[in-house]
Amino acid sequence: MHPQNPLKLNIIGTGKGLPSQRVTSAQIDAELGLKAGRTEKLGGLAQRWFLAEGESADAMQLQAVRGALADAGITMDEVDCIINASGTPRQAIPFNAAHTVRLLRPKRPVAAFDVGMTCLSFLRALDVAASLLHQYPTILLVSCDVASAGLDWGDFHSSAIFGDGAAAAVVRRGERGGILAHGFEVYPEGYEFCTIPAGGYENHPAKNPENYLAQACFHMDGKKLYKLVADAMPAFLDRVLGSAGLTLDDMDWVVPHQASRGALQHITARLNIPPEKTVDIFNSHGNQIAASIPTTLHHLLTEFPVRSGDRVLLCGTSAGVGLGALVWEKP
Repeated sequence: MHPQNPLKLNIIGTGKGLPSQRVTSAQIDAELGLKAGRTEKLGGLAQRWFLAEGESADAMQLQAVRGALADAGITMDEVDCIINASGTPRQAIPFNAAHTVRLLRPKRPVAAFDVGMTCLSFLRALDVAASLLHQYPTILLVSCDVASAGLDWGDFHSSAIFGDGAAAAVVRRGERGGILAHGFEVYPEGYEFCTIPAGGYENHPAKNPENYLAQACFHMDGKKLYKLVADAMPAFLDRVLGSAGLTLDDMDWVVPHQASRGALQHITARLNIPPEKTVDIFNSHGNQIAASIPTTLHHLLTEFPVRSGDRVLLCGTSAGVGLGALVWEKP
């Protein structure tokens, strides 16, 4: 059973971008003086991509956008609105989307804004875009994240799972399919489980400059985070899918946030999702923050036999702690 008024959103093009530097877990072992195999065992991935010294994130953002536009068969000047859905800011002010517009230099004025929900930013932006297609017929979504900028390798468990990357998607209104179900919830008891305290008014460098560098790095309480998500996710997905009369058995594909190896195993095991339905790129990309879900979606649409009418569950978690899920039916 479908909802009475599904949001007729069609994803007409996707693209991804990566930095130039591929970093293997073996390289990290050697650099940190660890026993061979230690990083891959604890982080759960063989490689990730990091910006090289002096390399700009603009290159991978452009690569992702150009790939999405080419896949859609359109030019930048056909885009009416740009949503930057990144988990990391380029700088405090201006907003990320202003830089994206500056980078792309469209020949006519376009609307642009940010949507931020850390790792769920793209998913939330996709949901927002669906409600704006009556006003902006063609919308470009882009996520560009540099996780490596905020890693503290002294906190190894919080650092070994991440990678840098960018991804983009072009959406238009469709005649069939679209968003069948969508939902987002926040569990504030997990607010301190994933943090970068610095970067805003609460922990401005002028307040406590001697501790600012430590506050500018990512830290995570993985055990508490995992327990909260493991307890909340099954019922959350039941509510989201149930709102459209759907169950997990109705899903043809699952595109999860590539949070960690343990999180992906949880998706397939605790929720009883067949592994062949789950798109898993964690071993080669790591957790790319907001870019993870659209990068994984790009792999699904370009490397898997997705057919018209297939239902795709995109889902994941964010710092906060947030949960998000969206079911998209391919037209």
